[in-house]
Amino acid sequence: MENVDDNLNLDGRSARYGNFTNYYEFHPTEFRIKLIPNNVWDLGGNDIVCLDVGCNSGKLAQALHQHISSTIAFTFKNKKDVPKCYILGVDVSQELIDKAVETNNNPYITFKTVDVCSKSGKNVINQYLSCFNRTSFDIVFCFSVTMWIHLNYGDEALKEFLLYVSNQTDMLVLEPQPWRCYLRAVRRLKRAENGTFEKFSKLKMRLSIEDDIENILIEECKFNQVLKTEETPWGRIITFYKRKKKHKQINKINPMRVDHC
Repeated sequence: MENVDDNLNLDGRSARYGNFTNYYEFHPTEFRIKLIPNNVWDLGGNDIVCLDVGCNSGKLAQALHQHISSTIAFTFKNKKDVPKCYILGVDVSQELIDKAVETNNNPYITFKTVDVCSKSGKNVINQYLSCFNRTSFDIVFCFSVTMWIHLNYGDEALKEFLLYVSNQTDMLVLEPQPWRCYLRAVRRLKRAENGTFEKFSKLKMRLSIEDDIENILIEECKFNQVLKTEETPWGRIITFYKRKKKHKQINKINPMRVDHC
């Protein structure tokens, strides 16, 4: 298992919130994408609208869009009207979002500076959904973000986050950090600014954090776990959850509308 702690660009904010500017140099997108099977997506003939929480500089969002779009193209290769995939990537770092916007040439991907734990952030997400006449996403991605919410805001905030994202979708793709990553994050913050996570000593969900998250999603959010991937080279497992209830059928949307959201 690779330990990249010494290679990440560290300053006080990145060490506290995980906004590493060189993140994808040490967590390449292809290692995650190759673990995702093509048949895991629910493709019912409608456009697929996705949310990527903690998108960093957007490279993984772009790779996910290509992966899903390729699957759609193959599935509907004999159809005249092929569904589209749309992704909203959000991150709390304005610097990373600026970088994502600068490198994005795909009109079906939108990047916004958003704190999903804030009311204003939720409003931005709802505004995006309104462009599709929807109240929820087909897929929500959360790659390596749960730890940062947990460390900075505590047990209840993590639970509230999981409840929120699960209410936003019928399919959740989650890559939680295991407890060993928490210990590394604590050491990084001390090294970067001699700081501490004030909530760390008060956390009740600790060694079994991955199981705790899974239990919340299954028992309280009413999701079923449908797939667990193998570990990435950096020791993370991607888990797919689905809700039994399906979205209502909707009409396709003109991509030009998204540009104004």
